[in-house]
Amino acid sequence: MGEPGPNPVRSTGMSEPARSIFELTIQPTEAESEPRIVAEWRRPDGMPTRRSASVRIDEQALLALASPGAYGEALGRMVFVGGVRELFAQARADPSGIRVLLAVEAKPLQSLRWERLAGPFEDDRW
Repeated sequence: MGEPGPNPVRSTGMSEPARSIFELTIQPTEAESEPRIVAEWRRPDGMPTRRSASVRIDEQALLALASPGAYGEALGRMVFVGGVRELFAQARADPSGIRVLLAVEAKPLQSLRWERLAGPFEDDRW
C-alpha cells in the first residue's frame, strides 16, 4: 500500500468560545392552555439563574394571525412575561453571546409553531 493521502479536514486546535445558554421549558399543568414556563440561564463562568411563570397560551388567537411575524410576536408576548422576560433580557446582554434551547413538555402545546417564537428586545421590539 502507498502512503496515505492528505487529510482534507484539519483541526486548527481552536475551539468555539463558550456562550451563555438560555433554556426555556414549557411544562404541563392541570389546565392544558396554562403551562408553567421555566427559564434557566447558564453562563460559562457563573451559577445558573432560574425564573418561572404560569402563563396562558391562547391558541385560537394565534391561529387567527396570518403572518408568521405576528404569530411569533403574539406567542412571545404570551411566553416572555415577568421574571422570564427579565432573565431573557439579562441573557441577551451577555457579551459571550447566547444560545437558546426550547423544550415543550406540555403535549397539547407541541403542535404550536414554536419555530416562530419571537423574543423581546430592549426597546420593546420583537
